[in-house]
Amino acid sequence: DIFRMKGILQQLFHVAGITNYRFEPTTDSIAISPAYHIMADNKEIGTIGWINKETLHRFDIKQAIICADFSWEYFLQKAKAQRTR
Repeated sequence: DIFRMKGILQQLFHVAGITNYRFEPTTDSIAISPAYHIMADNKEIGTIGWINKETLHRFDIKQAIICADFSWEYFLQKAKAQRTR
């Protein structure tokens, strides 16, 4: 479920030393609903949520899918800074 996915992201962020993140509900995603923007350092670094039924149908997918899309560049930058401390 969505809370498990958020937990996985929280663990990844912890390893990378990302502590100032939050999940903000959003309705501006075309393919993901409900969706949350992942915010860090006062900018959007990703989106998490359920792929909507229309998108699943378009690709003939019969099961529910939770998607997490976030900036690996941001993640790796923070992880590298964490290692050098």
